[in-house]
Amino acid sequence: MGSLSLAHWLIVALVVMLVFGPKRLAEAGKGLGQGIRSFKEGMKADDE
Repeated sequence: MGSLSLAHWLIVALVVMLVFGPKRLAEAGKGLGQGIRSFKEGMKADDE
């Protein structure tokens, strides 16, 4: 038992891609990126 190897991560990624499809994954990635950007902008605004 231990951390997952690269092969395990590739299999997990393949299964996720098959379940959700590329369009939903792209939308999820876009939403995640916007959330991170918004968080960073909020942190900068608090510093000023």
